[in-house]
Amino acid sequence: MANQNIKVSKVSLEREQEMKDELFLKIEPEERLKIHEQLRKKIWGAKYNKTSWKGLRVTKRPAYS
Repeated sequence: MANQNIKVSKVSLEREQEMKDELFLKIEPEERLKIHEQLRKKIWGAKYNKTSWKGLRVTKRPAYS
């Protein structure tokens, strides 16, 4: 076996998430923003840059002069 020095330990899901959060917070803020944008694009796909018209209403307002 080539990798005999690998140490495996079991942790709870909560501890695993804490470890990931700690590592993420060590990254520079600019890099975190880039990662965030990449994930948003991956999750939302084609809808990422589209404006949602749902819930918007067109109303007539009096013209003020």
